[in-house]
Amino acid sequence: SQRFNSSGYLSVLCPTGPPTARKFTNALGSRLVCTAFHGEPPSPLHEAAHGDGNVMNCTAGNLRWATPAENADDKRRHGTIQNGEKHPKARLTLAQVKEIRLALAAGTMQTVIATQYGVHKNTIWAIKSGWSWQSTPRIRKPRHDIPTPAREP
Repeated sequence: SQRFNSSGYLSVLCPTGPPTARKFTNALGSRLVCTAFHGEPPSPLHEAAHGDGNVMNCTAGNLRWATPAENADDKRRHGTIQNGEKHPKARLTLAQVKEIRLALAAGTMQTVIATQYGVHKNTIWAIKSGWSWQSTPRIRKPRHDIPTPAREP
């Protein structure tokens, strides 16, 4: 049987082992089509990349084997990469991340910010360190140890 997984990709339930075993595994339709028409992937890390960015288009001409980095480049080119608010597990909006960065720059403690936004303190740390929400501009704390040049009257 076929269905779509939580990311919108076609998923096919395939039997594994003898018919009497009644064991099944989920396989991505794009991977099955890519294997059938383009052979086995060059490595286990290769992904079936959609040339047009449409995950519903699982035709042989639209699929090719690509490394995760190549596939991510394709997603950026198509505008289909799921980062920031587009990510299915995102709990914050872009506006909230900007507010969090301003609060961090003002010296507000990460635990206080986490409580305010209903997220774990590690989420705030990830935003502060640039590990998550990398596509949004970071706010730098002003440095007061650098002398400012004297202004002329």
